[in-house]
Amino acid sequence: MILKIEYRELNTISYNLNYEIDKLETSKKEILPFNMEKVEKVFKEANMFFPKNLKIIMKTYYLLTKNLQKERNKYIKEVLIDKKNKLKIISNELYELNKKKEDLFRFLQDTDTFNKFKVYQRNLSKIQGEIISLQERIKVIDTIIQKERIREFQ
Repeated sequence: MILKIEYRELNTISYNLNYEIDKLETSKKEILPFNMEKVEKVFKEANMFFPKNLKIIMKTYYLLTKNLQKERNKYIKEVLIDKKNKLKIISNELYELNKKKEDLFRFLQDTDTFNKFKVYQRNLSKIQGEIISLQERIKVIDTIIQKERIREFQ
């Protein structure tokens, strides 16, 4: 029972770690949605003047966002390493728990085999007792038959 609970808890932790790792990996691959050339192109297509101040603000925003993304990816990388290490530890624990579970199962099967052996041994003893009893009856019957034959000849 304790193994079952521990196994379930470790599986839950493993599942959660895998889920978080997957989400972090996906998040790490995300790129900046901002593209200065596309913004300028939209302004040109709309026949609008793209003010120089706005361009400077947009570039500053772009650089800031890019730096934030680098820092975020650096942090995500650290978190990923930590989570992968935890997952490795949990996987090893699950492996060891599985080995324990298999050993216990084998032991239970061996115990069942031993119990079956005891039952068969008891049954064999009963059958041997019946055979001895039948052999004794046969001897008695043989003795009776011999005595009758002797009487017949006298």
